[in-house]
Amino acid sequence: MHEIKLSERLAAVASLVGKGTVADIGTDHAQLPIWLVQNGHPRALASDINEGPCQRARVNIYEWGLHGKIKVKCCAGLDGIEDFSPDNIVIAGMGGEMITSILEASGYPKDSHCRLVLAPQSMQDVLRRYLCENGFSILDETVVFDGGKYYQILSAQYTGNVTLLADFEYKLGRLNLERAKNAPGDVDIEWLKLQKKAAERRVIGRAEAYDDTPEQARDRELVSEINKILGEV
Repeated sequence: MHEIKLSERLAAVASLVGKGTVADIGTDHAQLPIWLVQNGHPRALASDINEGPCQRARVNIYEWGLHGKIKVKCCAGLDGIEDFSPDNIVIAGMGGEMITSILEASGYPKDSHCRLVLAPQSMQDVLRRYLCENGFSILDETVVFDGGKYYQILSAQYTGNVTLLADFEYKLGRLNLERAKNAPGDVDIEWLKLQKKAAERRVIGRAEAYDDTPEQARDRELVSEINKILGEV
């Protein structure tokens, strides 16, 4: 049987997963854990808070003949994650605030020093700020274009080291910006152009009375930093 095919987004997520066992939190059809086990990971956990996705995962896992290596668990966030003790935890398809709340509610990511692979759909700055201020080091970052949308994906691990970033780095990712500056791909450049346009629209759209607000300052700084990378004035 051929291996399962992943979307561009999930393939990018998979590329940041380290060696060892994996827990996929908020799994959908268990596509990611199936692919990871097919490609050498010894065991995986497919977890979701709703029974519907869990049932779809069970069917998929059985059809691929991996019910002996992939466990399905219906639970909230990282509840009971210690029982599986994964080397990697993947949380994708949720907003940055939701991912942050899941991480805050469990001591396992800090205690185990497991690798986190996170793909926030929104509020990337909220998630990065939480990670940096709470001792998680960001190991890698990437941007992928899939289904007409750009996705930021990052990996992190608890080291105890607190890192302070600029506001635009929380939003876009320091490693993403370094790659875009030194070895950019087409996706990086187009993504930055889109981020710049969005920030410019926000600046123009705010009333003159709000011209000196922190939000205006942050967006102007973001535009300025992107211009430096793109070589624009």
